[in-house]
Amino acid sequence: MTGRYRRGAPTNLIRVRRDMDDPLVTKFFERIDSEVVKPHIIQGSKILSAKRSNSSKGFRFRTGPLLRIAEEVGLFDHLERREIRKKLFPTYPAFKIARIDDEVIHSKYPDQKLSYFLDEHGNCRFTFREWAEGSSNHGGVRSRGYGGRDARDRRRAGDTLEPQVNMRKYDLNTNEVIDDKRDSDGNSIHRGDRKEGNWRADMVTLPLVDSVRELQSGDATYPIERSPYSRLLNTGEQHAAGYIESCSTTDS
Repeated sequence: MTGRYRRGAPTNLIRVRRDMDDPLVTKFFERIDSEVVKPHIIQGSKILSAKRSNSSKGFRFRTGPLLRIAEEVGLFDHLERREIRKKLFPTYPAFKIARIDDEVIHSKYPDQKLSYFLDEHGNCRFTFREWAEGSSNHGGVRSRGYGGRDARDRRRAGDTLEPQVNMRKYDLNTNEVIDDKRDSDGNSIHRGDRKEGNWRADMVTLPLVDSVRELQSGDATYPIERSPYSRLLNTGEQHAAGYIESCSTTDS
């Protein structure tokens, strides 16, 4: 592969991270902390635990002001600006984040349109999910687990747009990240063996109106050492290809 990037698979998600160097993103997460995480998440726990949703309103799932907060701080328009997109999402082409009143065509069923569920206060349905750096961190309209209703009709599984609040655990004393959901082999760690910690939103996953092809880092492919072309490689390239253990100089 030549160049820094190559075209990747289509994606219909955008991930906004707390550690992005942007004052508007910082303001957004400050409000997420106080208006979404604080009312729902039980702190000082070993596993991600949320308070029960209020089923007295006729639905048994959580709603929160994620979209309203984003609209009030002007987050979506800000992220879509060319200069901000190139800074924060350098691998993304131009994109449009789904707003409150947008509809998105289902990726599997083109005749089905998806939209947000909103309560009487304009709060949308959303999902909390624990995540760790480097994991798959599923998100988007198909992120929910299948329930009894979904088992009867899979077309209704993930039938709404759902922002996802991706949570991480932090040490109660040092405030350092605790990633103890799985061991080094990828196996789940028993909840009794996990550490207590406080939880915060480190990323919010949002749906896009249309899928885009995110660019992926390109990899250089070198000839094998026995290839007649290997003699054309300089010292640095031979090191990268694994012919030599180390190199102190790089040929021109």
